[in-house]
Amino acid sequence: MANVIFDFDGTIADSIKAFVEILGSLINRPIPDDTEIDRLRSLPLLSIMRELKIPLWKVPRLIKKARKLYPKHIEEIQPHQGMPQVVRELHSAGHRLWIMSTNSPVSIKHFLSTNGIDKYFIQIYGNVGVFSKSRALRKVLRQNKLNPEDSYYIGDEGRDIEASYDNGVKSIAVTWGFAGTKLLRELKPYGLASDSSDITKIIDQA
Repeated sequence: MANVIFDFDGTIADSIKAFVEILGSLINRPIPDDTEIDRLRSLPLLSIMRELKIPLWKVPRLIKKARKLYPKHIEEIQPHQGMPQVVRELHSAGHRLWIMSTNSPVSIKHFLSTNGIDKYFIQIYGNVGVFSKSRALRKVLRQNKLNPEDSYYIGDEGRDIEASYDNGVKSIAVTWGFAGTKLLRELKPYGLASDSSDITKIIDQA
């Protein structure tokens, strides 16, 4: 059976609009419309920061503030279509599940409990640094004594794919999150999921 590590925001939780609103309030700028959001999704994270004129040294502070504001939006955020079913199917098939995210464990646990999928995850690794996913993934593997060759990391950004490569883990990139399909495909993940059901298919076919 496989070890399956999920990113949270943009992967399980359909939280793009909430994060855009939070970020807009923090940098005191108008909230982008859907067209602008789609354009930004086609860019790497560093390019997005430059577009929004956010210096890199401010990013950790913004993330910390965003975590505090996130609970105010938690009730309006829904799971991406089909993701609760995917979680249940993977667990039922005997796969072991974790979450690793920049978001706070408290917010993640509240979301999972509200949507009835909290009992399927072994552990939640939260508050991961925005540029520290590779190191955090290494920690998850080491602490749980996981074989990278039997492990998947499912995420929605280039950083998730890169962290997987760094640790010898199979990456599954989902196209409904923070990064656009073209950008994700260029990074050559192990699998590309355009629908939630694709996740189970990719893992079952391995």
